[in-house]
Amino acid sequence: MVRTPPSTRSRRRAIQRDSPRDRDAPPAPEPPPSGSCASTLLACAVIRHPSRCAAGTYASSPRSPCRGEPPNRIASVNRTRTGARRTPVQEASVEIPARFHDLLSSKAIAFVGTLGKRGEPHVTPLWFYWDGVRVRISLVENRQKLRNLRRDPRITLAIVDPAQPTYYLELRGRIDDLTPDPDFALEQTIARKYTGAWTDVEPPGTPRYATSILVERTTSQLGHP
Repeated sequence: MVRTPPSTRSRRRAIQRDSPRDRDAPPAPEPPPSGSCASTLLACAVIRHPSRCAAGTYASSPRSPCRGEPPNRIASVNRTRTGARRTPVQEASVEIPARFHDLLSSKAIAFVGTLGKRGEPHVTPLWFYWDGVRVRISLVENRQKLRNLRRDPRITLAIVDPAQPTYYLELRGRIDDLTPDPDFALEQTIARKYTGAWTDVEPPGTPRYATSILVERTTSQLGHP
């Protein structure tokens, strides 16, 4: 075996210590002050992405909010799955004027407006039931109205007197519940109001849901008798 002279080994170690890679390496970044926004976000990065911690990916991003929470969590606060801002459900604060109770008890049809996933209005005619206190509607699974209301509970109903088209009542608000109706109790009540009977026109086993409207505002026009 050939031995390397001690002097050669010493020169190699000296060259390695003085290599350009070590001389040109930038100094290690100093940690941000404790309690600062950057330190909080950096701590979050350690937990979620350890490989990003040293580079300070979250702390150095100009779009990262400075609130002591991971960016992906802050972005979802008060947001639905589609990004729409959640609106707290409030109790009804507006009573429907008594002069419109006869219209609500009649066979007039409601035009129901909901919001699509891109904010576009969706309006369809619908039967409804007025129980003396609330306006109630029945919804069918896989219909656009139901999908819209599950995503955004805001709703508008415009009820027009067929004999006087300029006589109408508009109810603005939101649904206050969405209850499965396996026995079709509400749907049968609504159908009997309009036709005196009920026949299931949907495929067997199609789920129904009962809901009522929390009225937050009304607009109206009495028209001409």
